[in-house]
Amino acid sequence: MPFPKTERVIYAKSPLGEVICQLRFPPILRIDSDVPSTFQDQIRQDYPYYEVRLQENVLPAELRERLPKEVVELFTSETRSKVHDFISEDRGWRLGLAKDFLSLATPSYSRWAEFRERLAKPIDTLVREYAPAFYLRIGLRYRNIICRSHIGMSDIPWSQLLQPHIAAPLNAANLDDGSVTDVAHRIEVKLKDEQGQVRLIHGFLRIDGEVCYIIDNDLFTEQKTGVQDALGKLDYFNGYAGRIFRWCI
Repeated sequence: MPFPKTERVIYAKSPLGEVICQLRFPPILRIDSDVPSTFQDQIRQDYPYYEVRLQENVLPAELRERLPKEVVELFTSETRSKVHDFISEDRGWRLGLAKDFLSLATPSYSRWAEFRERLAKPIDTLVREYAPAFYLRIGLRYRNIICRSHIGMSDIPWSQLLQPHIAAPLNAANLDDGSVTDVAHRIEVKLKDEQGQVRLIHGFLRIDGEVCYIIDNDLFTEQKTGVQDALGKLDYFNGYAGRIFRWCI
């Protein structure tokens, strides 16, 4: 089994920078054409603030390079989608609703039970108000950022903080933290019984001049999923998220 079970750990100084969940469904045009006032009525106690923004659907780089500039600009202007953002009173939680997705993001993650509870009601409201046929993609993403100064380990080399299979170049005898200026890796792994997969991106990230290490776990499935099965799938992904992080360190 990839990413074997390990004892759950709650860190005094959590490395989590952000947790993001997104449920994608076939486009529902009514979300774009109408103001989602009824949806807001149902979730306003938890997310009292409201903003709207335009999100551009960007062409892949290889296509942008091959197409005329006018075509790229036309595609960009005609594929902007409206996103309705509902924000918690402390502005630590942002719920997004667009014609083809529902999302929840926070930098203030502490427990899965809390995140799940904050997501469950909007999912129920989405199903009740807009009745998506099914989900095309379900994703749960954990962006962990390890800054050694935050945990009192500024003098500890990365080779002692990360597993050899994660930071192999940093374990080389003739290299040290000062000589390596950048590290970037990406790996995708299927989860048990092919119920999804994880896209793991990790490497150096500079924050306020300090070299930190990001471990970005995006757990997802692109198999068609019934609307009643969304939270169960997210529970499954959450069970793996901690294992993956501990597999790295």
